[in-house]
Amino acid sequence: MAYLVILISNVQITAHAQQIRTEEKALKIGDKIPEHIWSMPINQIDRTGKRSTIKLADFKGKLLVLDFWGRGCTSCIAAMPNAVAMQQRFRDQLKVLYITRDKAADIVKCLYTTARIKDLDISTVFEDQTFQQLFPHQIIPHYIWIAPDGHYLSQASSDVLTPANIQNAIQGGKAKWQEKEDVDRTLPLFITKQLPEGIAVQNYSIFLKGQISGLTGGSHTNTNDSSANQDRLYSNITIRRMYEFCLSEEFKARKLAVNRISKRMLIELEPDDPFLDSTTVYTFQYIQAKSNPQPFTQAIAQSLNQSSGYYGRIEVRKTPHYKLIRINNKNRIATQGAKQSIVDEAANLQLINCPVSILISRLSNRNDLFPFLLDETGYTDNIDIQLKGSLVDLPALRKELIAYGLDLQYVEEAAPMFIISKPLKPIDSLKTGTK
Repeated sequence: MAYLVILISNVQITAHAQQIRTEEKALKIGDKIPEHIWSMPINQIDRTGKRSTIKLADFKGKLLVLDFWGRGCTSCIAAMPNAVAMQQRFRDQLKVLYITRDKAADIVKCLYTTARIKDLDISTVFEDQTFQQLFPHQIIPHYIWIAPDGHYLSQASSDVLTPANIQNAIQGGKAKWQEKEDVDRTLPLFITKQLPEGIAVQNYSIFLKGQISGLTGGSHTNTNDSSANQDRLYSNITIRRMYEFCLSEEFKARKLAVNRISKRMLIELEPDDPFLDSTTVYTFQYIQAKSNPQPFTQAIAQSLNQSSGYYGRIEVRKTPHYKLIRINNKNRIATQGAKQSIVDEAANLQLINCPVSILISRLSNRNDLFPFLLDETGYTDNIDIQLKGSLVDLPALRKELIAYGLDLQYVEEAAPMFIISKPLKPIDSLKTGTK
C-alpha cells in the first residue's frame, strides 16, 4: 500500500546508500554487539568536508548512542543541539554517533548552512547501510542505546536523551522509557491485526494527544486505488495544522482557489485557547468506505470537529483582500509554448508556460503585502511572465504587472474563509454559509 507524505517533521526513510558490508543480521534488544562490528572501519565527515575513520571499539566502555538522522528531517536537526550538549556534559562516559544514509556532499551542505546546527561540532557517518541492517527502522530520528558493557540496551526517540536517563544507563540500569516502535500506517492505528476472517473496517476514527515516536509528522494519504477504503492520517502535528490540512482539502474538493492557508483562517477563540498552542501535538486518523456516499473531505472535517471539540468550517465572510485582474483585452501573457519552467528568486520571478494559479501562489507565498490574493483574471490558458525588481513593494509590483495587462485590486468583499470557533450549534456538516 503506497502513501503520499505531504508535510514532514519526522521523516520516513528509504534505502539508497552504499553498503559497507554485504549483509548484517538485525539485532534485538539485549543482544551483544558482534565483535566484527566493533572493529569495522567507519567513515565520517564534518561540516568542512574533512573525513576521518573511526571504529566503535574506540568508545568501548562508554554509553554509545547511535543517532540516525537525515538532512530533510526537521525533527532530527531540532534534536541535535541537545545531543551535542549531552555529549559535552558526559564527555568521558558517553559517545553520540550520528549516522545518515545521505551522500557526503549533501551532508556537508546541511551541516554548514542549517542555522540550528551550523555552529555545532558534528561529524557524521554518511551513506550508511550497515547500521540500518543491524538496527532496522523506518522513522527518524531514531536513537539506538548501546550499554557500556556492549549490549543493545534500547531503541528510543530523541526526547529520552536526558541527563537522568544517561546517568541511569551509564550505571548499568535498564531502560526506564517506552521503546520506540515504528507504526504500520497501512493499518488503522492501534487496531488489532487479528480481525476475524471476512471482517473489514468500514469506518474508523481515532484522535490522540501526544507525540507518537513511531510516526512521521504531517498529512498522509492512502493512494492505493484497489483499497475498499479511503483514509487520511494527520500525525504528530498541532490541532491548528490539522485544520489547515483538513479545510484546505475541503477547499480543493469544492474547486475553490487556496493559497496562504494561514491568511484564509479566521480564529474566533480566546487568545489563550489550546488551539493556539504550538508545542502540543496530536494524531488523527479517519477511514471511510469508498461506497459511503458522503464526500470524503467533508466527512474528515466532521469527524475532526467531533473529536477535537472545535468547529472548523468554510464560510463566506466579508474580508479585505486583493484580486488579480486583467485591465484590458490585450493578451500580453499568452505562453509561447516553451517547456514549463519556474525561476523564483528574490528580485526575479519568471514563469514559462504556467497556469495563472502558480503566479497567484508564488506572489502569495513570498509577499506579506496581501491579506490574501484571489485570481479574478478569468484567464484559463497558460502564461509567460517575468517580474523583476522588488516584488515585496506594492507600487513596484503593480507597475510590473500593468505592463502585462494585469493589476492588483484591493477590495473588501465576501470570500470563502476558514472559520475556527467553539461549536455554536450541532456539528453536522460543513455547508458553506454567509455571515
